[in-house]
Amino acid sequence: LECRHTLVVEAVAKEIVLRCEELCAQDLSKIASGFAELNCRHTKLLHTLASQCMRVIRDLEPAGLAQLAWAFATLTFPEAHALAALALQAVASIRLFEPSDLATLAWAYGSLRLRHA
Repeated sequence: LECRHTLVVEAVAKEIVLRCEELCAQDLSKIASGFAELNCRHTKLLHTLASQCMRVIRDLEPAGLAQLAWAFATLTFPEAHALAALALQAVASIRLFEPSDLATLAWAYGSLRLRHA
């Protein structure tokens, strides 16, 4: 865990992991973005977020999909199953994306050098 504010970030990450079933779709994208903004690659938390993403993926709005993909890319966390699920959901709802969300999504997948079949 290499990031600023280590004590509080570690406490928050542990609590999120413990209470992950309580998180809604938008919580996941906000949490992932927050840790990405801090440049904090908390592996256990990221795995938890990726796992929970699969549970609520259909509830993510386009901005949340883009934000979650951005966070995983920013933290160089190429969790294949979560990224594939995000890509499928993005394709299914692509007409609903704002241009800025499309740009974020393109950057995320481009930076990870991943392709969706």
